[in-house]
Amino acid sequence: MKLDRRKIVTLLGVALLSVSSLSGDGASFETRRAKAVEKIYRTSVAKIEADVEKKMRVVLDKHVKQLASALRSARKAKNDDEVERILAVMEQSRIDMKNPLAAFRSLSKAEKGPDGVTFTGGSGASIDKAIVINGANGSAGAVAAQRVYLDKHWASHQKTGQALLSKERKYDEIHLRAPDGTKTKIYFDITTCFGAEK
Repeated sequence: MKLDRRKIVTLLGVALLSVSSLSGDGASFETRRAKAVEKIYRTSVAKIEADVEKKMRVVLDKHVKQLASALRSARKAKNDDEVERILAVMEQSRIDMKNPLAAFRSLSKAEKGPDGVTFTGGSGASIDKAIVINGANGSAGAVAAQRVYLDKHWASHQKTGQALLSKERKYDEIHLRAPDGTKTKIYFDITTCFGAEK
């Protein structure tokens, strides 16, 4: 069976999304055999991620170039609203090029949240795997969406704190404590809704 490059990229993407959701981050085994299996697994995931990251950079670069052409057309037609939209998407694509793996994960199947909000991205276990909040009404909407997500996925945990992290994007770092006292941090990417109340 012969596969073309597009099918290979799609299969790699599906594999990456699948493996990133398996066996939580930081499983610690005691036996030599289990440690060896986990090391092989993590090495395989790292190779898949590197391949997807490389291909995603190419896709994003092409996207920016094609948008530049569309931008010229919109300017020629004096369509200021379209110019503004294209510039915003171009800027986001340039930011995504700095972390193409996170951009790729944000394209994964969306989970529905409250009031038209969707959750995409990763598991939330790190900034690179942040849960992306889309469609929230500003920062207050993002906080409400986080509450719904945490109630659904982390119901047994108590929220003990929160921090806003600013890098290329805006993140909320949520501090949780399990009933047994174990502490966990969950990361939400709130870039699209930060300070954007309607």
